[in-house]
Amino acid sequence: MSAGLANPDNMNVENAEGDEIKIAVSSIIDHNYSEPNMDVTETQNKRKRDQTENIYDPIEVISQNKLDNPVPEFSQNKKQHIVRLYNEWNVGPFEVIVQDKNKQKINPFRVGKIIQSHHTDVDFITRAGKNLVITCKSYLAANNIVTSVHLTQFNVFVPTTRIYTIGVAFVERDITEDEILQETKCEYPILDVQRLKKRVNGSLVDTSFVKITFETDKLPGVVYLNYVRMQIEPYIIPVKQCFRCFSYGHVMNSPCNKTRVCRDCGDNSFRRVLQAKKMCALLCPS
Repeated sequence: MSAGLANPDNMNVENAEGDEIKIAVSSIIDHNYSEPNMDVTETQNKRKRDQTENIYDPIEVISQNKLDNPVPEFSQNKKQHIVRLYNEWNVGPFEVIVQDKNKQKINPFRVGKIIQSHHTDVDFITRAGKNLVITCKSYLAANNIVTSVHLTQFNVFVPTTRIYTIGVAFVERDITEDEILQETKCEYPILDVQRLKKRVNGSLVDTSFVKITFETDKLPGVVYLNYVRMQIEPYIIPVKQCFRCFSYGHVMNSPCNKTRVCRDCGDNSFRRVLQAKKMCALLCPS
């Protein structure tokens, strides 16, 4: 029978909880949400200011880095224009390339008039694609044209094949490239040494052959390293083929500006089945 009687303590707790719920509901109803809580807003803004003060302005950092470490002008270009000159031991022919700075076709008669007015010891001028080739009678005449102030509107340079040669020598793998470059004895200056590599199981490994660049147009027969005589063989440059237009002499990321063609039939509808050409329809995947 006692289970049916009301407990006064439980009734007081229920009344207290009911009063708290009424107060909470009335506060929600009476609250004006159009007016922000200034205390909370000010606290949030202060936290944002504190966090912002500890962060550098990215624009200021970049500008300061440019001032502290200025980027050389030539590094902004794709390829640096290097002034190369003939040496007295070069045997010729002494050729100079004249190239338009915008890679446009050059009028040879215009350049020939400048050469005739300011330079001597010139044999003839010929076309080489969009460029011109000036053949001189001596290395001094060729160097004068390269450094001429009358041809500054063009890129004037000596082709590397006329002043540099590349050979291959057998050198053990434990000999470093720097040691070969610094200690090899040769009648001509050595500009660069690179150890040739080959791919084994997907990884490049060193071989026992090194590629040596000499500052001469005549490849030396032998060189000496620590009194060891090393035979020099001509280096055969690998053939370059573009996998975009499939022409030779350049690669796809050179970049190639030609139209992309089909690898099998040469049509410019790259890798599409052509109904008009049965051969391409058989060879080209759809």
